[in-house]
Amino acid sequence: MLAALEHGIVAAKIAHPPRYVFFAAIADHVRRAAGRAPWDRSGPRYVRDGESVRLAGPFAGTAAPPPRGLRELASVMLARSAIVRRLRPRTGEEGEEETFVAIVEAARRRVEADFPGAEFRVLFWGRNDRALDLSRRLEDRGVAVDLVAEIIPDWAAHRDFYRIPDDSHPNARAYDDVARHLAERVIVADE
Repeated sequence: MLAALEHGIVAAKIAHPPRYVFFAAIADHVRRAAGRAPWDRSGPRYVRDGESVRLAGPFAGTAAPPPRGLRELASVMLARSAIVRRLRPRTGEEGEEETFVAIVEAARRRVEADFPGAEFRVLFWGRNDRALDLSRRLEDRGVAVDLVAEIIPDWAAHRDFYRIPDDSHPNARAYDDVARHLAERVIVADE
C-alpha cells in the first residue's frame, strides 16, 4: 500500500481528488510487512527510520529462499493453512508491530501530501486482542480507525453469514454492511 502510494501508482489511477482514502487492515499485515509471508518473497521491504520508515528494497535476499525438498515444501504449505495460522502462536521479531504502525502512519502522511483535504482512515478487520492493540496504537499516532468488530458486532456469531464459504475472507454482505456504515456514519456525518 505504501509502495503504491510512493511510486505514484495510486495517484495515476485516480481521476478526481478523493475525500477519503480507506486502508483495509488485518493483524496479519504485521507478518506480511515483515516479509514473513511465504507468497511474497519480492515485496517491498520497509525499515524503521526514526519514527518513520523508508523503503530498503525488496524482501528478496532477506526472506527465506524458495523451498527445496519435500520437507521445506510441506512447511510452506502448512504455513498457508488457515488452521495452522490460527493455532500457531502470534510471535515475531522485535519491533514488527511498530514497523507496521509506522508504515500505516507514513501512508497517512503520504495521502495528506498527495491528496490535500483527503482523510486517511483504516478499516480494521479483526476482533482479537492483537487487532485491538494495533488499532489503539494507530489511533495514538493520529490515524483514524474504524473497527469492523464495532460495525458488525455479531460477526463472530454469524461467521458463515459474513464469510465466503470455505474461505476466511469477508463476503459481499459483509462489505455491504461496512460500506453502509461508513456512508452513514463517516461520510454523511462529515458533511
